[in-house]
Amino acid sequence: MPRFVIGTAGHVDHGKTTLVRALTGIDTDRLAEEKRRGISIELGFAPWHLAPDLEATIIDVPGHQKLVHTMIAGASGIELVLLVVAANEGVMPQTREHAGVSTLLGIRHAVVVLTKTDLVDAETVALADAEARELLAGRFEVSVASWSSARPESALAVREVVATRLRQIVRPAPTGPARLWIDRVFHVRGAGTVVTGTLASGSLAVGQDLALLGRDGRRLTVARALRVHDDSVGHAMAPTRLAVNLPVAANDVRRGDLLTTDLALSTTTAVDAAFEGPTLRRGASLSLHLGSTHVPVRVTRAAPLGETRQLVRLRLAEPRALRGGDRFLLRGARVDAGSLVGGGTVLDARPHPRSRGEARRELADAVQGGNARSALSALLREETPHPLDLSTLHARLALEAADLGRAADAEVAQGALVSRSGAYVTRETLSDLASLARRLVHDHARRAPLDRGLPLATLHQKLTERAGPLAADAAIVAARAQRSPRDEEGIVVVGDIVVPAHQEGRLEPTLARAMVLAGDEVERAGGRGTSAARIREVSALGPDGTRALLAALERAGVAVHAGDLWFSALFVQDLRTQLIAYLTSNGSVTVPVWKNLVGLPRNQAVLLLEHFDRLNLTRRVGDTRVLVKTE
Repeated sequence: MPRFVIGTAGHVDHGKTTLVRALTGIDTDRLAEEKRRGISIELGFAPWHLAPDLEATIIDVPGHQKLVHTMIAGASGIELVLLVVAANEGVMPQTREHAGVSTLLGIRHAVVVLTKTDLVDAETVALADAEARELLAGRFEVSVASWSSARPESALAVREVVATRLRQIVRPAPTGPARLWIDRVFHVRGAGTVVTGTLASGSLAVGQDLALLGRDGRRLTVARALRVHDDSVGHAMAPTRLAVNLPVAANDVRRGDLLTTDLALSTTTAVDAAFEGPTLRRGASLSLHLGSTHVPVRVTRAAPLGETRQLVRLRLAEPRALRGGDRFLLRGARVDAGSLVGGGTVLDARPHPRSRGEARRELADAVQGGNARSALSALLREETPHPLDLSTLHARLALEAADLGRAADAEVAQGALVSRSGAYVTRETLSDLASLARRLVHDHARRAPLDRGLPLATLHQKLTERAGPLAADAAIVAARAQRSPRDEEGIVVVGDIVVPAHQEGRLEPTLARAMVLAGDEVERAGGRGTSAARIREVSALGPDGTRALLAALERAGVAVHAGDLWFSALFVQDLRTQLIAYLTSNGSVTVPVWKNLVGLPRNQAVLLLEHFDRLNLTRRVGDTRVLVKTE
């Protein structure tokens, strides 16, 4: 059975609560102060059985000017507004403000109920009717009914008019995550914490995981039980008034918090929005109203957006769980008495910190126009050189994520984008990164020609610092091509290093000769070893070149570095064999014995024993060495 949410609206003391009582039999003024003063202060709720096939909830809102923020909290999520106008007074200031609130919240159906008709003549009733129709003209689908407490049967006429108007509402199927802005929190003995609100979107079931988001951050919880008015239900679909039993402490929940099945939703402190209303100036302080929450905001940027709107960036004083596409209202900074300024739609709930000027305007235009391809282009430029990960855009824009995904896949098919692990980067950006990778490898080869090459991890880190790890992976793959589109020479990955393609496995003639001369010197030195100064002398290289040359000799298995000397690798291997054999037979060896055994000077004997210690072949025990392992 269809269930609708109806909200009252109208000036204070025009009879909203009395009308609701006549229609439903329920007095929505539940507070003692409300009964004493004769005005509504808080939101009231009443189920209304209109017909065998039609159920509704009426949200009765305060009409006093100082309580418009409470009226806004009740108006969010309603589908039809019951605009109450006293025939003896006609349209009044809060009538106009409530109508403006309803318009800005996207409500398009209204039933005007003319009350207190028994107090005036027919001509005055007709004047109030005309005033109300003029106020709502062009903004609402309007029906009009009259009601007087002196004529109880007039409630039946109101019922018929409202039922007819509700049946004319075409509502889409509930989609997206459930969202419920909390307007009441209380404790029920034996049940625990219960929150209520209007389920404005999606659906909710008992046992479903929920996120509770507010100024204190995010808390994960679960729907322990659901009630629609006095009925327990296992499942509820928007729109409906709903009470949810939560396993949390009542003082951990506040009015204005959001309950949602969107467990990935996060709060924000800045939004870009399309604003409808008077021109806002940078620095203006206002109050933002959305659902049952309100928060002070400051306008930090403002620019024209089309003929009737402004693109504004609003800085929130406290975090709130806003999504792209949310409609909001702005009032004066004084929540208790600030007048309605205007309203708008969140275009970007988490704007990029680098988004400003023309780029920000371009994204806003694309989102406002529903142009996913243009929005994708703006987002890519915003992230460049980092790839655009569509999963990070969750709930950020007033665009469907699926539309952005289809636009991205189309660009990949056309070759304009490259996709890697769900992230997208432009072909031009990838080409720039690949060129950077080649330059880094070639620069390293020029600086250290005898080095094995640039470590792959180093190249990846440098590219990651510029564009992130996904782009670094893709850039290295692209750079390995033998030739780039810019006719730059490719690079080659050899194990854990990267070298220019033309240098793979080769050295320039001068360097190759230096390697031979240095290798010969190491072999001639034998057990005496040779120094870096001597290698520099025979190779005719500078200090940097000599260091690279010795490192290359060590990598090539020609030389072994021990202390401040270099020894022939074949000579050291022979000593290793002798040492293992001796220790296997004798158990230990001292430096004097070892020196005499292999015929080495004491310094060289000690350096080589320490070298074997570092290899974990031997271990020093007092003045002796013992064998650790054999191979």
